[in-house]
Amino acid sequence: MAGDCIAATAAAKQHIEEIRSKKFAIGSKEPNPLTEDLHHAVTSLSAELYTKDVHFLMELIQNSEDNAYPDGVQPTLEFVLTTRDITRTGAPSTLLVFNNEVGFTKTNMESVCSVGRSTKKGKRNLGFIGEKGIGFKSVFLVSMHPHIFSNGYQVKFSEAPNQDCGIGYIVPEWVEDNAVVSDVYDIYGVDKILPTTTIILPLKPEKVEAVKRQLSQLHPELLLFLCKIKRLSVRGWSNDPNESENVSAIFISSETHQNAMPSDRANSCVVHLSAKEKVEATEETCQYFMWRQAFQVKPESKVSTRNDVDDWIISLAFPFGKRLKRGTSSIGIFAFLPTEMVTNFPFVIHADFILASSREAILLDNKWNMGILGCASSIPELNNVRESIKIMVQEARIIPCKMFSGRKHYRKPGSAIRIHKKFRELLCDVQNQDISLKGWNSCTVYDYAVKVFHALNSKNEPEIAIDCAHFIYHSHSHGFIAESELHHLCTIMPIVDGSGLVRKQRSVTLVPISRSKWPTLSGPTNPFLKQNYVDIAEVYAKSYQCNGEHTPEEELLDFLAKNLEAKDLPQLCPPDMVLPLKSYLTCEEAYLLLDWIRFLRISGLSIPQNFIQSIRIRRWMKTYSGLSCPSQCFLLDTTAKIVFETMKIVLHDCFILEQEFYSDRLFSYVDELKYLGVRFGFDDLQRLLANRFKSLTSSILSKEYTYSLLMFISISREKKMLDEDWLNPIKEGRWLQTSQGSRAPKESLFLQSETEVEAVLKITNLPVVDESFYGSKLSTFSFELTILGVMLTIERAYDLIAQNLKFPADVTSMTGNCGLLILRCIRYMGSSASEFIDNVTEQPWLKINSGFECPRKCILYDGKWYSLFNIVDMPIIDEGFYGSEIRSFMAEMKVIGVAVDFESAFQMIMAQFKLLSASHSLTPANIISLLICVREMIQKRPSQLFEFHSSLLGEMWLKTRLGYRAPKESILFSSKWVDFAEGAGFVARGLKQPIDSSLITRDSAISLLECIKCLMSECNDQNAFVGFLDYLKGSKWLKTTFGYRIPEQCILFDPTWEVGLLKMILAFLAGPMMFMPAKRRFKAAKSLLELSVFETDKAIQVNYQLLLSRRSKTLEARRTKMVFWDRSSHRLFLDRSGFEDRKTNIEFASSFAQEVADGVLSQGPADAIYNLSKLLQIGFMFEFKEDAVKFLLIKENLELFVEDTEFLNAEFGKRTHPRSEQLGPLTPVPSSKKRCQ
Repeated sequence: MAGDCIAATAAAKQHIEEIRSKKFAIGSKEPNPLTEDLHHAVTSLSAELYTKDVHFLMELIQNSEDNAYPDGVQPTLEFVLTTRDITRTGAPSTLLVFNNEVGFTKTNMESVCSVGRSTKKGKRNLGFIGEKGIGFKSVFLVSMHPHIFSNGYQVKFSEAPNQDCGIGYIVPEWVEDNAVVSDVYDIYGVDKILPTTTIILPLKPEKVEAVKRQLSQLHPELLLFLCKIKRLSVRGWSNDPNESENVSAIFISSETHQNAMPSDRANSCVVHLSAKEKVEATEETCQYFMWRQAFQVKPESKVSTRNDVDDWIISLAFPFGKRLKRGTSSIGIFAFLPTEMVTNFPFVIHADFILASSREAILLDNKWNMGILGCASSIPELNNVRESIKIMVQEARIIPCKMFSGRKHYRKPGSAIRIHKKFRELLCDVQNQDISLKGWNSCTVYDYAVKVFHALNSKNEPEIAIDCAHFIYHSHSHGFIAESELHHLCTIMPIVDGSGLVRKQRSVTLVPISRSKWPTLSGPTNPFLKQNYVDIAEVYAKSYQCNGEHTPEEELLDFLAKNLEAKDLPQLCPPDMVLPLKSYLTCEEAYLLLDWIRFLRISGLSIPQNFIQSIRIRRWMKTYSGLSCPSQCFLLDTTAKIVFETMKIVLHDCFILEQEFYSDRLFSYVDELKYLGVRFGFDDLQRLLANRFKSLTSSILSKEYTYSLLMFISISREKKMLDEDWLNPIKEGRWLQTSQGSRAPKESLFLQSETEVEAVLKITNLPVVDESFYGSKLSTFSFELTILGVMLTIERAYDLIAQNLKFPADVTSMTGNCGLLILRCIRYMGSSASEFIDNVTEQPWLKINSGFECPRKCILYDGKWYSLFNIVDMPIIDEGFYGSEIRSFMAEMKVIGVAVDFESAFQMIMAQFKLLSASHSLTPANIISLLICVREMIQKRPSQLFEFHSSLLGEMWLKTRLGYRAPKESILFSSKWVDFAEGAGFVARGLKQPIDSSLITRDSAISLLECIKCLMSECNDQNAFVGFLDYLKGSKWLKTTFGYRIPEQCILFDPTWEVGLLKMILAFLAGPMMFMPAKRRFKAAKSLLELSVFETDKAIQVNYQLLLSRRSKTLEARRTKMVFWDRSSHRLFLDRSGFEDRKTNIEFASSFAQEVADGVLSQGPADAIYNLSKLLQIGFMFEFKEDAVKFLLIKENLELFVEDTEFLNAEFGKRTHPRSEQLGPLTPVPSSKKRCQ
């Protein structure tokens, strides 16, 4: 058990810490912005509903009645008043409240720590009787530091604002002091089980006596109509052991004679109620016959505060014997708890009446209460009792009568006559003197007064009227006028009014002006005189002496005021006239007027229309804006104050009652103020604001008005008072400032992202709420804007964006977010986006590497296809412009035509490639990139090569010497070719016309020769080969020293001869036979290199002429040579027939060697020429090959010097590769003649 208590205490403490930290931000660096408002809220709530200390007791009793109790216990409430300062707060007395309920739950504690969060709301049909909503907080009327100990909770509250959060009343603080608990056990009794819930109230010094008085006046009958509480006790406890306890207790000892009548929806029983004032006192008991009956609530009597109640339960309690009063007057009406209404009925009435805010009385003009009273009067049992008693009394001979004869007998009430005792004695004396009474006209004081009053009606004599009043006063004081006669005489008696005139007729008598309150409202003149409201003259207050009778000062006036039933405020029932109120009423005068209205309403009197209307429209109420009439005024409760402060700009012309002028007492007159038309609290303020905003929203609102409207909607929603019928015109009003001017909320779009706003404004004409006009605070009202129909998220606006898409004239002004927004629309709309897709497909809105382009022409770059994108320049989407998010919309881009995969990108690039190819606009870079791509595809995507091949098949994209050709019509020459066979056949088949010599280069000529060589060894198409040879034979494609010639016009000089030939000549010239210097050797070698070689089919005829000077004759000789060196022209002629079979033709070899030796050593010795010739002849036979040349030089003991080698390297170093050697001239020349001298 102890373990359970410890665990409950730990859990409760943790809960309190959570409330302090989460709700009140205690421990947080940021202050709670609602602290001040909450503090004012609880302060005003405590002050405005109840103005008497008694009500805190009623609230505690009411709370106890609403509590839950364990099975098997008698629900008990105990009050203990002690002088011990249990809480150590300096309190002179402490009130402890013990209740054996089940104890506080988390929900209960959170309700106590809140304002307006009762756990009983909407549960009246379940038996909860709480209504006003103040509950526990009413204890602050008598205590500054109330404590609660229940179910492990040990908390206290403070009236003063908490130093951490600035809020009073509702901030819990954990109580660690175990001495408090110890004192509670000591006071309650250590030998008794402490109830689950204990409330400790250290009393305010000024409230101690009031609490004692109220405890002593708790009415015993209050238990009669409570369903749960069966025992209530009050006792005092003192530290002085010699001082005895004062204990008073009320309890229901039993219920007997229970009887149910289902057909009448009624039941009855006898309740035994007991009360005991002191321990030693005798217990008083009273039995009450209880009648309870249910009546269905009539539709016309329904009210909002009882929406959950379907039946009225009306109870009547008829006491047997003396009622229990306990020092208080008998209470006539209960509403679960006693009211202050006294009915003088011999029974008690109870029902769920709606009470005035002060709980003093029921509201008789309330339709709910009127419905209940109508049911109470129709209880047949009550009517039967009333009628049966009346009939029995009327027919019974119960009035004792005595005749002058002395005989006594009983008469019915209707036939008996009563005469005054002294007058009877007078008549008896007359009879005793044997005087006959027959024919006598009796005249009583009453008859005399009546006759005098009738006589005065024709005269205006104030003195006589005053004398009559004294006569009536003294006659009554001496017993000459009965009470019933006095009442009639006072009704017909003329009186002198305040103006000194005698008034014979009057509807109402008013107290004299000196004693009255009505002049404070209307001035010193009787305002009701025309309506026969007569005020008693002050002259009646004077002392009077006449006929031996003396009337003291003020005594006659008191007599008249009482018996004329002179009225004063607030008990005066006014006539149906305009009340002439003063232009300004003080605070007390205003309360007098309100008390007057309260009396009229509570008493059930009909309030004249003209009278009440004049009060409603007269400017007599003091407001912060000056005087105003009630129908235009507002009384603000705490919630309404908060709302008003927020809505000041909208309510600037409203008349708010000046509460500092009237004080908090004004809240005890809420019902009267409402009756006058004063609008009270949030409900009325909400209705006013609703109407005002409904009018304002017909045109554009300012920033401040807009925020007020949104705040109003927020508050109304929290209060569950948001009316859809009111909201609809607000949604449709064009009051919201947008990018398109003023628009209705349901037409508008509010985006909190600046990028989204920018994008929507760029590409649509949608009305976007102008946040620059309203400021960033607008985003805090997102929920309220949603309620108004404003589209608050971009997702809700996608359809509208699609419908209102409008690209800007300058497309370069579009941002990346514009494009992303369009793609989001496509994604959101799904299958319904077809029309929207058609609109955006052909528009150039996608940012690419060079401007903007329509989607179907764009490609989304993929690094995996790098080489593909390098083939041609394509419009590639600028990902830097859109950011990485663009890749999340690949499906949407594909829908609008963007190439996002390899296949679509390939098709688009190939289309562009073909377009460039058709216009011959391809560059070498395009072709190289294409070939690189093909290479990568071979390595990485071999399966897609076929598609590549198909796309390029037949396209003329390769630039050749013959223009642009398809790949199958083209050939690529390379010195690195290994297999030339396929290319050779291709060349043979492709050559269709003579070759243009301008297209021939050295490499191309060699290639042609290679082709011939390949075709000669292997050729599958002889026809093509023959045709190929024919074209070559007829084309000038071989370059000679005389330009380009056909093959048959050319001769080929083997360049390897030249090198070997020169080595042998240089070595010989440097040898022992010649010892020729290097420069001369080089010159001789260059003479050979500078020769032009010609080939001829005809024999070379050389003519020799010898001039015989002595004889003056010339000797001529002709000789045929196979080789001839013409030194004058630096040309070497060759006989074709000898040259073609030079390897076997010894004659050609000898002729060649002799001619070269003669040419090199033209001035040298003959034996040198001969030896060189022989050496060259041997070298010629071996074609001057390197090995042969090397051997011959060694054999002849010749050496090639270093300078000779350098010379040869200089001349032939760049021509060592056969293909780079310059071909010898092959152009034929005619025969020439050599002249010898």
